[in-house]
Amino acid sequence: GLLCDRCGIQRVFSGVWLPSSAPRPVFRVALFASNLPVCVCGG
Repeated sequence: GLLCDRCGIQRVFSGVWLPSSAPRPVFRVALFASNLPVCVCGG
């Protein structure tokens, strides 16, 4: 499964790291690109 480096950081299997403050559309793009769920820590 996905691993969290630290709370507030999401990692995508594609290797892209996004801050928890990133807008939702960015997460959607990352999810679509990786076709896999993101790991969410501390929230």
